Amino acid sequence: MVVASSDNNTQNSLWERISFLEKANQWYGFALDIAQEVSDLYGDNSQKREPLTLLRRTLDFLNRIVDLDATAFLLVREKDAVFEMVLCEPNSQHTDLQQHIDHLIESGKFAWAINQNRVTITEAANSGKTLLLNVLATRNRVRGMFIGIPSRPDVLNDATCKLISIVLNCCAYTLESASLYTLIKEQNQNLETTIEARNIEIAYRHSHDVITGLTNQKVFLDNMDMMIRVAGDKQQKIAIINLNLGMFKRVNDSFGYSFGDDLLRAVGQKLSSLLYSTQTCDKLGISKNNILLSRLRGDEFGIMFIGVESMDALLLTVDQLIKSFDECFKIHGEELYLPVRAGVSLYPEDGANVDQLLRHAHIALSHAKERGLKRCNFFDENMNRRSARRLNVERRLRDAMQQNTLEIHYQPKFHMKSRKMSGMEALLRMPDAMSGTAIPPSEFVPIAESTGLIIPLGLWVLHGVCTQIKQWLQSGHIVPPVSVNLSPYQLEQEDLAKKFIEIVSSYQLPPSLIELELTETDTLLELDHAASNLNTLSQNGYAITVDDFGTGYSSLLLLKHLPIQILKIDQSFVRDINNESGDKAIVTAVIAMAKSLNLRVIAEGVENKEQLSALKRLGCDEIQGFYLARPMPANQLEVLFRQS
Repeated sequence: MVVASSDNNTQNSLWERISFLEKANQWYGFALDIAQEVSDLYGDNSQKREPLTLLRRTLDFLNRIVDLDATAFLLVREKDAVFEMVLCEPNSQHTDLQQHIDHLIESGKFAWAINQNRVTITEAANSGKTLLLNVLATRNRVRGMFIGIPSRPDVLNDATCKLISIVLNCCAYTLESASLYTLIKEQNQNLETTIEARNIEIAYRHSHDVITGLTNQKVFLDNMDMMIRVAGDKQQKIAIINLNLGMFKRVNDSFGYSFGDDLLRAVGQKLSSLLYSTQTCDKLGISKNNILLSRLRGDEFGIMFIGVESMDALLLTVDQLIKSFDECFKIHGEELYLPVRAGVSLYPEDGANVDQLLRHAHIALSHAKERGLKRCNFFDENMNRRSARRLNVERRLRDAMQQNTLEIHYQPKFHMKSRKMSGMEALLRMPDAMSGTAIPPSEFVPIAESTGLIIPLGLWVLHGVCTQIKQWLQSGHIVPPVSVNLSPYQLEQEDLAKKFIEIVSSYQLPPSLIELELTETDTLLELDHAASNLNTLSQNGYAITVDDFGTGYSSLLLLKHLPIQILKIDQSFVRDINNESGDKAIVTAVIAMAKSLNLRVIAEGVENKEQLSALKRLGCDEIQGFYLARPMPANQLEVLFRQS
C-alpha cells in the first residue's frame, strides 16, 4: 500500500508538471501570436499612421493581455514638451485618471517611471487602486506614457509585464516612425507647393515684365506671329504701335533707377486703363481680347490692335493716347511730365511678318522722334528709304571719323562799324567721296546726336580748332575768338567742362580765343549737368553764346539761369527784317534787351545789303552771313587776317 501511494504522488506530480508546461506553452503561444500581430500591424506601411489610430489598436492588444478597468495614453506635445492626455478609456474615467496622474507627478513617481523603460506598478493615492505605468520611448526620445488600472493586479506576473512592455515599445517606435512619416510627407507637400509656386513664378517671369507686370516682348512677338496668321485667313487689319517715353533717361539719371521703375509702373497702369477701357474698345469696334499691351524694352512699349476696321478711329485713339500724357505723373511727391512718341505700322499694308511690321513701326517711331517730343507717325515707304539713307550716312560718318576725312570750315563774324573780322564760327563739313559733294550738317549732325557719336565728334572738332589756332598764332596772325557749337547731348556729359578745359590748356591757348555756341536751347534747362558745365566754363573765362535766340520758349529763361554773354539773333528774323512781318520789331526788342543786360548781339544769316543796313540802324554789334563771307577752309582766311 505504501508503494501504491508513492506511485500516485509521482503520477499527480507528473500531471501537474504537464499541466504547467501546457499552460506555459499556451501562454508563450499566445505571446508569440500577440507579438506577430503587433509586428504585422506596426510594420504595415499601408495602415493609417494617425497617432490615435495606433493607440487604439495598441489598447486592443493590451486588453487581450490583461483586463484593464481604465486606461490612458499621454503623448508629449511637440511645441512645449508637455505630457497631454490624448486617449482615455472609458471616457468617464478621465477625471479620476487625471487626478491619479497629477498625484504621480507631484510624488515624483511619474518621473521615476519615465526612466524605467518597463512596466512600473504603484499604488494610487487615497484609493488603494493599483496603477500600471509604462513609458513610450525609443532610443532617441520619450514620446509618451501609458497608465492603466488592472482589474486583477495579482495576475501581473513578470511574463505579462514583459509582454505589455514589448507591445508598448513597439507602439513607441511606430509613433516615432509615424511622426517622421508625417514630417517627411509635410516637407514633401511643402516642397511640391514651393516647386509649383516657383514654376508659376518662372512661367510668369518668362512671359511678363517684372517691373510693370505687362506681358513682355517675347509674348508680344509670339502673339503677333499667331495673330498675323489668323488675320490673314480672316482678312483682318492689325495695327502695331511702338510707343517711346521721352526724356526717361534723364529721370533715371536725376532720381535713380528705383524711381524710374516706379514711373514705368505708373505708365503701364495708365496705358492699361486707357487701352482696355470700354470707350477705347467701342471706338475701335474690337473686344479687350483683341488688344495687347507689352513692355518691349527700356522705355518702349508695344501695342497691338487686332481687327481694326476704321483708320479714323485708330488715328483718334492714338492721338488721345499721346495727349493723355499731358497730365503729370506724381511719383514720391515729384510731378513729372513725360512726353511720348509713337510709330505705327499696319498689317498687311506695311509688312507680312513680325520682323517687317516691328521694324517699320520702329522706323516710324524714329521719324516721330525727329519731328518733336509729342508726335505719332504712320509708316510709309519713304520712311524706309530715309531710314536706309540714315544708316548709310551713319556708316560714312563713322568711317570719316576713323579715316580723319572730316573738315572744319570757318565762317567769319564782323564788327558792324569797322567791318573788320571780330570772330569765327567753326563748322564741320563731311565730304562725300561718292557724290563729290558734302553731306549737309543738317543731315549728319542729328544722326551723330541720336547715335552718341556727337560726343567724340565734338572733342575732335575742339582738338581741330585748337590745332588751327595754334598754327595761326605761330604764323604771326592776330586771331579773333573762334566759336564751337555745343548741343544738349554734349552738355549732358557730367565731365564735359573738365575735358574742354584740359584740351584747350594742353594747347597753351587762352580761354578768350574759344567761345561756345549753345544749339537746340529748348531743352537745356531740363538737363542736370548743363548749368554746372556752363558755369564752370564761364568761370574759367570762356564766353557763351545763345544760338538762334528768340526761336525757343526758354530763351528768356536761359538769360536768367545760365551765364550768357552773347546773343545770336536767328536768321529767320533777319530774313524778313525789312518786310511788314513783325520781325523788325522782334529784332529791335532783342537788341534793346541785350544792351540793357550788357550783352553783345550778333545777327546771323545776313544775305544782302538791305538786311545789313537795317541791322546797323537798329544798333546790332556784329553780323555774320553769306553777304560778307561764306564758310571757308582755314587756308582761305589769310586775306581776312591781313585786313583785320
